[in-house]
Amino acid sequence: MPITFCKYHGLGNDFIIVDNDKNREVITPTKAIQLCNRNFGVGADGVLVISPSKQADIKMDIFNSDGSQPQMCGNGIRCAVKFALDTNIFSPQPDQVSVETGRGVLTCVIDGDSVTAKMGRPIFECDQIPIKAEGQFLNQPITCEEYTFNGYAVSMGNPHLVIFALPKQKLLENISLALSHHPWFPEQA
Repeated sequence: MPITFCKYHGLGNDFIIVDNDKNREVITPTKAIQLCNRNFGVGADGVLVISPSKQADIKMDIFNSDGSQPQMCGNGIRCAVKFALDTNIFSPQPDQVSVETGRGVLTCVIDGDSVTAKMGRPIFECDQIPIKAEGQFLNQPITCEEYTFNGYAVSMGNPHLVIFALPKQKLLENISLALSHHPWFPEQA
């Protein structure tokens, strides 16, 4: 069954955006993996599914390229709102839009062609990120593939590990996938 979609990008992330109202095909984790495959599918970092919401102006569900479903994505929410504006889901164009996400209802501010997401406060508590550590994980060592980095664990709706590594940038790029699947992050990072 064909799927009608658009492709958007935001700050280096690219997304396949599907309007749930205009497609009969249900996006599943398996379907997202197929669509995001850069060799045999459309190719993307993730699939954003836009649908009506009872709590907000629109609802956004996210599927990463591996089929996992994060609560939120900052670049994704901006692309979803831009898609909704471009496809006239809102008429006339509002100054702001509310979006139902896995992290709750978030607001995006529209200024011409620019969309800014109000993502709320960052979460630093390890049990809420989640990361298998106590308290807050701020400038703490994390070892991966025999290398140790100091990192900061934070969530803006999905787990992130922030590492400032200017001298070893290439090394960090090479092991970033292993870090994202580190056993300390039960939901990946």
